[in-house]
Amino acid sequence: MGGFWPEECPIKAGEWAYIQIKYRLGLRELQVVKCIACGCRDKEIAEKMEVTLTTAKEYVRFVLRKFRARNKVSLLIKLFNDARSSEVNTYIKKYMKNEENM
Repeated sequence: MGGFWPEECPIKAGEWAYIQIKYRLGLRELQVVKCIACGCRDKEIAEKMEVTLTTAKEYVRFVLRKFRARNKVSLLIKLFNDARSSEVNTYIKKYMKNEENM
């Protein structure tokens, strides 16, 4: 992925696309979720996104609400369960077909 995201992020591109659609995440919200999934703390999120710490914390709160999660740990549990669900495989197959047809 290079640059913005740490290489050790465990979720694949097709899984991210599914998560973004399922939770109706905007680009910045998706960036926050990716940062959380890669183990970033609020300060690191702020630095990576080039925003203030207060803004980063607001983004985290918005994302927690969208996932209906009380904290980052429960968000991660939902995120990884969703990323590994059978629905994702179906979505990825459709996603790949669309990419091939372009």
